[in-house]
Amino acid sequence: MRAYEYKSIQFFAITFLISSVISFAAAYISFQNTMQHLLLPLILGSMSGPSIAACIMLVQSKNQNLWTDFYSRLRFDNMKIPFILGVLLFVPSLIACAIILSCLFGQSLDQFTVSGQVSDQALNGFNCIGILITLLLSSSLEEIGWRGYGIDSLRSRYNLWQTSLIFATLWSAWHIPAFFINNGYFQQELWNLGYMHVVIYFASLYLLTILINWVYVENNRSILIAILFHMVINFSYSLFHLQLPTKIINMLLLWVVAGIVVMKNKRLFFTLPKKLL
Repeated sequence: MRAYEYKSIQFFAITFLISSVISFAAAYISFQNTMQHLLLPLILGSMSGPSIAACIMLVQSKNQNLWTDFYSRLRFDNMKIPFILGVLLFVPSLIACAIILSCLFGQSLDQFTVSGQVSDQALNGFNCIGILITLLLSSSLEEIGWRGYGIDSLRSRYNLWQTSLIFATLWSAWHIPAFFINNGYFQQELWNLGYMHVVIYFASLYLLTILINWVYVENNRSILIAILFHMVINFSYSLFHLQLPTKIINMLLLWVVAGIVVMKNKRLFFTLPKKLL
């Protein structure tokens, strides 16, 4: 069987079409007081765009090797224990360091206080377990598509550094419709806080992309560890309401860590990989 040729343009086009249509439907619903019960299903539906697109690409391929490779990357034994521990502890530790350092600039340790209210209106009424399950589901819906097909489709043409920059740009654009969802949804909350919060958010997406891709590749292209990392990121940044100076410090710390990772793994990031399939 000849090598499979990834179709990255088709994959991202389908992803953006599905996610954008459902996201703007969610934005409309968010302004309708009598239809709030539909908001969470629509938000999750918009996040399913990447995984639906990946399934379409897999079915269209009619390539058994592609299916086998996909299923193999859903196995738990692909994940390395040191990376699992690192994924669980990295972002919370980074946030803790940022909060402590922010005290040098007049910020308060009260930022360690966990908010008693959920900022996302779609999650109102959920307890901690419900929120974790929702975050796990949303992260899975994204990563099954992003790392199940999207990242590999880019890596079939570019090195990991180029792939990370291209994907981070696309991932940033993919998040834009969420800014139109009203009344407390995470992205619009950032917009209401001011443009600097939005700038830091998008800049951080580039750094997090580099780190998630590195963890993904170092764990035998494990989709599961990407899901875990994504969930921890979302949960950690939703748990604490950081002030602007703290967010800037957190972003700078991310720059340092991402820079160290890239410099210590130059061959991985700047060399074209062998054919994945």
